[in-house]
Amino acid sequence: MFVENLKRKKELNKSFYFAYELDDDQWLKHVFLSDGISRRNYTLYEDVVLFDTTFDTNRYKMTFVPFTSLDNHRLCVTFGAAFLEDEKAKSFKWLFEKFLEAKAGHKPFCVITDQDPAMKIAIQ
Repeated sequence: MFVENLKRKKELNKSFYFAYELDDDQWLKHVFLSDGISRRNYTLYEDVVLFDTTFDTNRYKMTFVPFTSLDNHRLCVTFGAAFLEDEKAKSFKWLFEKFLEAKAGHKPFCVITDQDPAMKIAIQ
């Protein structure tokens, strides 16, 4: 139902981006989404990206991952968000690839994280 809702959003708004991956049992493993405003904000404020995770704080025991930064007025802007099944390097690698795909391959100058060892592997 969640993925079908994202597909409908994409049909209504061509600038909406989402990607997802299912496991062998067809359960949602990962999902990343970024709407048109978030994608435009990234083109304006892509220098520094704050990337942090929250672990198992939702009903489905998935990690929530927001991508944020600050605009010229020091207000928070969001570039996208994801849900991951775990915090392993393979999951982060998938996420970073989808993030860059949504942002036309433009890499940020600086990424600020909580220094999770799996993130370090995936960012390289």
